[in-house]
Amino acid sequence: MRKRAFFLAALFGPAIALVFSIGAGAASESTARDEAELGRIEQAIRASIGWAKNKDLELLYHTIANDPDFLEVHPDGGVVKGFEEFKKAEGIWMSPNFKAVRYEIRDLRIKLSRSGDVAWFFCVLDDINEWKGQPANWENTRWTGVLEKRDGRWVTVQQHFSFAEDGDAPQAEGPAYPVLFYSGRNDNKDVYILRPGEREPRNLTNHPAQDLCPAASPGGDRILFLSDRGGNMDIYSMAVDGSDVRRLTATPEIEEHPEYTPDGKRIIFVRDFEKRTEIWIMNADGSEARRLTNNEARDERPFMSPDGSKILFMSNRDGNYEIYTMDPGGGDQTRITRTPEWEIFPAWSPDGKQIAYSRKFREDGRMKGMIRVMNADGTGDRAITEIDTRDENAMWSPDGRFIVFQSVRDGNFEVYRIGADGSRPVRLTDHPAWDGWGCYLPSGNSRN
Repeated sequence: MRKRAFFLAALFGPAIALVFSIGAGAASESTARDEAELGRIEQAIRASIGWAKNKDLELLYHTIANDPDFLEVHPDGGVVKGFEEFKKAEGIWMSPNFKAVRYEIRDLRIKLSRSGDVAWFFCVLDDINEWKGQPANWENTRWTGVLEKRDGRWVTVQQHFSFAEDGDAPQAEGPAYPVLFYSGRNDNKDVYILRPGEREPRNLTNHPAQDLCPAASPGGDRILFLSDRGGNMDIYSMAVDGSDVRRLTATPEIEEHPEYTPDGKRIIFVRDFEKRTEIWIMNADGSEARRLTNNEARDERPFMSPDGSKILFMSNRDGNYEIYTMDPGGGDQTRITRTPEWEIFPAWSPDGKQIAYSRKFREDGRMKGMIRVMNADGTGDRAITEIDTRDENAMWSPDGRFIVFQSVRDGNFEVYRIGADGSRPVRLTDHPAWDGWGCYLPSGNSRN
């Protein structure tokens, strides 16, 4: 598990270089005051890390600007905006699975403003930690930030973490959100998590049953998945560390494609009746399930819009798979694509203005597919991956800047990431077994 610099232990690093500018002719008394201020700034910087040794949240929050203008940029481009969003990771920070081991700060440099109430800093940071007894480190991390003196104490108002260029770290330029997927490695299908900065994913389910199709809650604290561990393919949920597994459905039919609604209070999913599939909705605890579609076709892969006003889904009701929308209650079912190919696996962008999906077709005796993006009304459709491969199951990053998908472009299905504009494709998994059905875990736990 990769966690952010705030999970670091409280050991002090080596010698520190403090750099500040003093105007010509400044008195020694002024110099002494500046040196004392720099010492207090250094204490605030260290406290924003050292709190993790004893999990002292009060100490952490004493060093962070408690306002909506707080800004934090992660190594992979993810952004935390505001103190309230920053606090969403408390559940992981305080988890017994997390242990801060040590940290080291090198080459700390602090610049104090002439007014004496603003400071800038730079350092190189090693972040050594454990998650469930396994290493979870950030090493050689560049850390820069801005502090302001408020009510007599120094607080961080902005900070930026970045990695040195490393060709072996596949997520170094992507968003700082963990990626969930399922894989057939180890001769069994399990749900895995790949955290930014880590090269190997971790098995979250680790069960002899078939565990498939992970989907993250909006707050990043729960993961839905499918499993046949109860004798039939049903919907389960678990905590982000794989604990607290709960069975949510128990029907004779097969359940498929679960997704949380944007408020996290309900789950939309597919129930398979063999010759047809229908879209259902239930409470997040599995209660009060009700059907939204009712026909002889296959209605699949539902996804609710961020504002909760529409549900995307794919259906072959008109001869081949196309993309449709409907109201949250199942009314006003409207077709928005019309091509001879299959349009499958649609997903709303975080702002609800765009839809990513896969267009699939057969050519030269084999299946091909590309990731495409269109406006919410079906206009402005364009391809963002090449046509001569098979790319499927696009899912947006929470900040809308990236898309994760599965592809056979390198020989077998692996998980890839690409910019929302089609730029910077990166392979995230590398295993002979099937890896796919990727999605991002939102920012509530992206610091881990």
